[in-house]
Amino acid sequence: GEDKYRNSVLNYAENKRGAFLRSSILNSKAIHFSGVPDVVIKEEAAVRSAVTAAAGRDVPKSKKDSVNKAYQQFLDRLAARYSNYYRLKYLPYQLNEKEIQQWLPNDSTAFAEYLFSKERIYILVTTKSKSSVIGLEHKDSVVAQIGSLRELLKTGDAKKYYQEAYAVYSNLVQPLEQYVKPGSKIIISADGPLSSLSFEALPTMPKPAGNNFDARDFLFNKYNFSYTVSAFSLLNP
Repeated sequence: GEDKYRNSVLNYAENKRGAFLRSSILNSKAIHFSGVPDVVIKEEAAVRSAVTAAAGRDVPKSKKDSVNKAYQQFLDRLAARYSNYYRLKYLPYQLNEKEIQQWLPNDSTAFAEYLFSKERIYILVTTKSKSSVIGLEHKDSVVAQIGSLRELLKTGDAKKYYQEAYAVYSNLVQPLEQYVKPGSKIIISADGPLSSLSFEALPTMPKPAGNNFDARDFLFNKYNFSYTVSAFSLLNP
């Protein structure tokens, strides 16, 4: 049904972002996550190294079983004592829209997760009472427009900036406005080119009244935006 489809899109997006988070953790040389002490991180590295070494063909089965048992015991202790770290690093992300809805404080807060596919951009928008997946066209042109916005701000060409940024607004924000009312807080989770986009700096009209930027034209006057890496990180601070 529709619920199953939306939750599958949510978990695809979450695990896509989770791969990046896990990579960041694995590559960090000075990790201090969720109060995990250095001695535990060093033990984790040693246990994982032992598992890798025991995977060779010439290693006796009894040795492999012993190492794997020690590894599982370590993971059990990790899960019990440092659950946030364990979930982030070892478990596939499994969320459903109802968890997000329960987390949202009121009807004036919405969560919008943007996801890239080969052909489209999708928005999974969740409010306290509704959830929907919106498929967006014009992916390639939107990506190109986002790339030009920073340079246009540097040049100070208001007319050209309004033109390009309004097209981004029309494609990325207008489709979800049916779910949020003015004054609402919108929590954005996005990857790819969208991860560097300041949504509040998008104009709601295609050209300025004069030749200059007018603060009244921009989305920061209509919504309050905040940003998060993923719904999982939002629900598990």
